[in-house]
Amino acid sequence: MTSKADPSDYDTFYQSNTGYIIPTITGTISCISSVVVIFIILRTMRNTAYHRIMFAMSLSDIISSTAIALTTIPMPSDVIYAYAGSSYGTTGTCVAQGLAYIVGSSLVMSANCILHIYYLCKLGFKMPEPMYRGRESSQYVSYYFSSQIL
Repeated sequence: MTSKADPSDYDTFYQSNTGYIIPTITGTISCISSVVVIFIILRTMRNTAYHRIMFAMSLSDIISSTAIALTTIPMPSDVIYAYAGSSYGTTGTCVAQGLAYIVGSSLVMSANCILHIYYLCKLGFKMPEPMYRGRESSQYVSYYFSSQIL
């Protein structure tokens, strides 16, 4: 005779205090670091393609890092699993957190691809900044749409 196990009987790393604290700390550090990068970019007042790409990447990272740092807080308070962190949210806040994480991470990956293309043009093809600037707007359009596909 087999008995059906209760899902709350299983303790995993993700439900432990460590699984709650690590994403909170790393997400917060990542978010603060991205804010510092944006602050440095805005303070230098240099309008280069590199700075625009890094600004977009940092802004996207703030979105995904905030979702990571919130961990279980936006989860519905009536979940059946016993998580170490508290949850105060609803199904809507949980969906919003998941959407912020997915969209932010996709935008970071897309900005990273644009940064690779920038370095390929700059270092590999020795393309001057004004010539790259003419191709940059199409990359930002693909940056947005590719993140929606990912």
